[in-house]
Amino acid sequence: MKKYLIIKITFLSILFIGFPHCKKKNNTNQSSVNSNTSNSNVISYPDSIYYGANVLKFQDSTILVNSKSYGLAANLQTNATLKIVITNLSPLNPTTPVANPKSVWFYSNITGWIDVNGYTNDIQTFIAKPGNNDIKIQFDNYYLFGKCRIDFFENGNIVTKSIYLRW
Repeated sequence: MKKYLIIKITFLSILFIGFPHCKKKNNTNQSSVNSNTSNSNVISYPDSIYYGANVLKFQDSTILVNSKSYGLAANLQTNATLKIVITNLSPLNPTTPVANPKSVWFYSNITGWIDVNGYTNDIQTFIAKPGNNDIKIQFDNYYLFGKCRIDFFENGNIVTKSIYLRW
């Protein structure tokens, strides 16, 4: 029994006293290279850049104020890519489908963004450039309510996030 107790004490002593002296050496050069590489594809969504509250920062199911101007803002580092696809999910007005088919959005004052195909088949696609990107965007309700889905394609061709907005 004594022998077992001495072995146990010796083992615990080595375990608690010996291991703190074994530290892994940090390679600071490798760490800074990795962090510099990973920082070059960072995308941030500021509260606002030029044109008002940033809809890309809003929570899912946010209700917007009809006809109010907002911003569509993102800041991209050098190697980052961002595509935003807005899909109109607003109901069709059955009484005047030609004059006012749906609630929609309008935009102006583009800074950085590229409008890929305009508004086609209820979809509008924007691609951001490196640096500050902002658009003045306004959501107008023509029948019942407006609703859209915004899909984020961050650093690739897969949807990384989607939010729904109503107005």
